[in-house]
Amino acid sequence: MKSRGIPTAVHYPIPLHLQPVFAGLGYRAGDFSDCRKGRGCVLSLPMHPYLSEADQDKVVQALKEAVSG
Repeated sequence: MKSRGIPTAVHYPIPLHLQPVFAGLGYRAGDFSDCRKGRGCVLSLPMHPYLSEADQDKVVQALKEAVSG
C-alpha cells in the first residue's frame, strides 16, 4: 500500500482498556482477550468525506493487489 502512495495506520496498538486515561478502571493486560487478538489485525485505510471516487477506487485496487500477492 505504501509503495502505491496509500497511507495506512494502526490507530489503537494498545487496547483502549490499557490506555492511561482508563487506568483508574483497574483493567489489566489479559482482560478482554479479543482486544489482544484484534489489535494486530486491524488496518485503517484513508477515509474522509473529501475522498474522491477516483481515490476510493485507487485504494480498493491497491488493497486487492496487496492481499492477492
